[in-house]
Amino acid sequence: MNRIYLDYAATTPCDKRVALAMAPYFTDKFGNPSSIHGFGQETRGAVEKAREQVARLINAKPKEIVFTSGGTEADNHALLGVAYANEKKGDHLVVSAVEHHAVLECAEFLKKRGLRVTTVPVDKYGLVDPVDVAKAIEEKTILVSVMQANNEIGTIQPIAEIAKAVKAKGAYFHTDAVQTAGHLPIDVEKLGIDLLSASAHKLYGPKGVGCLYIRKGTRLTSFLHGGAQEGGKRGSTENVPGIVGFGAAAELAGTVSVEVVDPRSLVPLDVGTILASVRKTGRLLVVHEAPARGGVGAEIVRRVVAGHPKKGLIWHFQGSGKSLLMVFAAQKLRMAGALRNPTVIIVVDRLDLDAQISATFHASDIPNLVKAGFRGDIVCTFATRDLCSTMLLDSAHIQEQDALFLNKKRARKNEPPVQPLYTTEDAVNCLDSFSAIGYHRQREVLPGVYVALIDA
Repeated sequence: MNRIYLDYAATTPCDKRVALAMAPYFTDKFGNPSSIHGFGQETRGAVEKAREQVARLINAKPKEIVFTSGGTEADNHALLGVAYANEKKGDHLVVSAVEHHAVLECAEFLKKRGLRVTTVPVDKYGLVDPVDVAKAIEEKTILVSVMQANNEIGTIQPIAEIAKAVKAKGAYFHTDAVQTAGHLPIDVEKLGIDLLSASAHKLYGPKGVGCLYIRKGTRLTSFLHGGAQEGGKRGSTENVPGIVGFGAAAELAGTVSVEVVDPRSLVPLDVGTILASVRKTGRLLVVHEAPARGGVGAEIVRRVVAGHPKKGLIWHFQGSGKSLLMVFAAQKLRMAGALRNPTVIIVVDRLDLDAQISATFHASDIPNLVKAGFRGDIVCTFATRDLCSTMLLDSAHIQEQDALFLNKKRARKNEPPVQPLYTTEDAVNCLDSFSAIGYHRQREVLPGVYVALIDA
């Protein structure tokens, strides 16, 4: 019996690329980040790299990110930290009625210790009215906490409007973004957020690690007292593998943001706008076009070819099943040069997108992609990406085993060893080029660069 998992709001599986990034920090790279010797500085570098990756996801500064054990700790740190640090300023908190228990129970804890808490109601859709929030704020209000999206019914709150109302009254604003970080675009500067909670396991990262964004200048106390880790805001030796995994997941989430749209709304997508984005960035576009509609995909190909003569353009029309080698030959392009800086357009005219794109990636193409040092973007369906991942890793393993076997023979003959054509590490680096798309979805690969499926 095949089981189907439909509870991604509760947790997500750890992406294989995330697990691969974490693996060395369980065994070979085990130093304490607080140690001053080489082992410690190696892991310190990994932690700081992850901090930068997570900061980029929400447009924050790395020093404003404090790693935690998850979303619950981040929520508690936000409420308790602000309450204790600002007790001379005020004694009043505002929360919405639909917050996660990590916020509601923490607010109740503070209420029992003398603070006052106002709970703002929601409408029948679970939506918080910014006007109600503004009315609830008093002179002694020190913090308002409203989640960005509800974990049960999915309502997305008007965070920017709420934050504006809070700022006008001089209080701090916290949002629980555990359900949205990595799924919806978040810019803490544009949204006006002072504190934000996030958790890795909701965006294909590991469980047991999260973060609290703390805007510079926000007054709050340390949550765990002990060492000087996390800028003195959270004592305790860092969970290096988890933090590395969180950073990797944030990096992957930041490359592609997803918006589910009505496929009919994609039909009038402006060809000129698409081409301007592709030409500006040299990135990738995938168009899925039904034969009955006609014209759009062919027109894009025609105009891009006209605008990019001899500039590493690869295009694969109607899922013809030709291998990349044959496509390159037809275009009179050198594979290595084109793969390092490609604009790839795949136009298919049938609905079996998995089969169409899979046909592009024959087994013979995989070694060529790795050897050429491919660093562009290949956008596939999820099934195709998994197939390519398996082929790449299996092929690399065979290469390594063959080289090991051959070198044993060569050693007996005092002959110099040979190197595998590529290693598992090479394969993993190449896998970074693969992004996944879903049916009937539009994704922004980079600002202004869209991967679109034009058809129902």
